[in-house]
Amino acid sequence: MGLTNVIPILFICISFVYTKEHEYSFYVKDSEKECFFDDIDHNVDVELEIKVLYGGNYDIDVWVFGPLDDKLIQLHKITEESKHIKTKHRGTYKFCFGNEFSTFADKLVYFYISVGGEAPISSDGEVHDMALTSMETGCVNIHEKLKEIENHQTYYRHREYTGRMVAEYIAERVHYWSMGEVLLLVLLPLLQVWIVKSLFSTKPNRYSRY
Repeated sequence: MGLTNVIPILFICISFVYTKEHEYSFYVKDSEKECFFDDIDHNVDVELEIKVLYGGNYDIDVWVFGPLDDKLIQLHKITEESKHIKTKHRGTYKFCFGNEFSTFADKLVYFYISVGGEAPISSDGEVHDMALTSMETGCVNIHEKLKEIENHQTYYRHREYTGRMVAEYIAERVHYWSMGEVLLLVLLPLLQVWIVKSLFSTKPNRYSRY
């Protein structure tokens, strides 16, 4: 297969994907709120995925506002959630994450947003209205498998990160507990020596008669 045959195949495979996707991992401090903004066209599918990776009770508040400041989504103290919205207006959409109910625990949040759909596109940029060719079907299958692999990688990456954070938290607590035990091992013998010494070091009464 020559280069002239490979380039159209690559173009067709790439043209199947025109979705705008973003992934964020960020901390939301206690008693605070973080917001993200994105310009989105009207009549567009938007997929959202939120997951609290670490912190407190693994919960967060979520709000999604439209260009007219209308509230599209409101979620209270969620750990993991997936949502789909269909935009009605073109403009700037706001995605907010609130940790205002927590007084001491920061939260590590994973946020995934996918804007737009996926459809087979021909080399002239128009959407197919006919049955897919075997080459296009193969490209669709490859794309679906790659998306599945990416989802698995994201899942295991989150599990690995959460496990590492828990292990570091336990190691820190064990370290402090060990330091406390060492301090007690040093202070207890000194305290015992002081108590025993005080029992045998009573001063004689100078008014006592012999």
